[in-house]
Amino acid sequence: MFDADQILFEVAKETLDHCSITRRRLILQAMCAKLSPTHPAHRNVEAQLAMLDGLEKLQAELTFNKPEAV
Repeated sequence: MFDADQILFEVAKETLDHCSITRRRLILQAMCAKLSPTHPAHRNVEAQLAMLDGLEKLQAELTFNKPEAV
């Protein structure tokens, strides 16, 4: 039997490492929308989205100040 969703999920998973953060977020959001909340992967996808939220927050707070002369 041909399972289109399974094939798409597998391809999306394989390409995540090669995506920008923005593209990764879009793929994960699409996966989360398609997975039922009881699917074993749903929790993992939500955790990855939460991790991206944290990463973007930390990146936004990152500042570089020129060190003061000693």
